[in-house]
Amino acid sequence: TSHAVSRSNELLACCKTAWKIHQQQQPPPVDQPPPPKPVFRLADTHGSPPESLVILEEGLTLLRAMEFGLKQLKVLVRRRGHTNDPTQEIATLVQ
Repeated sequence: TSHAVSRSNELLACCKTAWKIHQQQQPPPVDQPPPPKPVFRLADTHGSPPESLVILEEGLTLLRAMEFGLKQLKVLVRRRGHTNDPTQEIATLVQ
């Protein structure tokens, strides 16, 4: 198995352990059935991905783009006041 799958399995194991610890720390319910046990599993690799995964990937793409823009902005700000003043480039990048 790949490293990513191994890490995912490790995360699932942590989730299961955290759920068991949470259940043990809760007082027993009075006149109520126990809450349903959550199902922790890896995402299916066949078919379309779940909507939550698509949203996470879009968010990560946006964060990467913002990080790239921030790096560019830092470089331009460091050059400010030099011969080739990037004030206009900074204004364009910030828009």
